[in-house]
Amino acid sequence: FIAYQAPLAKEPVERVGIAYYFPPFVPSLFSGPRGLVKSIVSAFKLSRLPCKSVKKVGPRMAQASSILMPLIVGLEGSGWSFERFRNGPLLETAASAAREAQVVVSKYHGVRASFIRHLIRRVLLRLVIRIAPHVVPFPLEVYLRVHFTKVGDQSQALLASYREEALVHQQPSEALDRLYDTVYTDSLSSSS
Repeated sequence: FIAYQAPLAKEPVERVGIAYYFPPFVPSLFSGPRGLVKSIVSAFKLSRLPCKSVKKVGPRMAQASSILMPLIVGLEGSGWSFERFRNGPLLETAASAAREAQVVVSKYHGVRASFIRHLIRRVLLRLVIRIAPHVVPFPLEVYLRVHFTKVGDQSQALLASYREEALVHQQPSEALDRLYDTVYTDSLSSSS
C-alpha cells in the first residue's frame, strides 16, 4: 500500500494527515510462522487492508522491487517528469535495466524469474505512464518525486547491488551500468 503525509503539492484534501491508498490487485504479503501470519492477515482484513499470506515474501518483494527501482531511477534521471521519461532515452535504458535486475534478483534468491519481465517494454511502459496518473486518487508524479527523493540513497544502493550481483552471478548488466552511470555518475561529474 501507499501512505504519505497529505497534502502533496497540487493535491486538494479535506484534512491534513496521513493519506493511504490500496492499489487494486496488489495485496500486502506476509510470511512466517503459520499461526502468527494467520492472525495478522485476519486482523488486517478486518481493517479492510487487502492482504494474503505467502510461503516466502522476501523473494517476491525483491523481484517486484527489482522491476520498480530501475524505472524509478529512470524517472529521477528524467527530472521526475513523466513526460520527459515517457519520451526520452532513459525509458528504454530503465526498461532493459529492470529486466536485467529481475533476472539477477531471481538468481540471488534461487527462484524462477517472473514472466512479467517480458512485459517491461518501452511501448507498454509509455502507455502505463500515460494512464497511471489518471487512475490513482493523488498526484502520482509528485508523490514519486517526494517519496523517492527522500529515500534516494536507498534507490542508488539497490541499483548498485543489482550491478554487483550481476557480476557475482555472471549475468548481463549493460543497461544497469548505463542507467547507474547516467543518473548517478554523470550527475555527480556535471555538478562538480
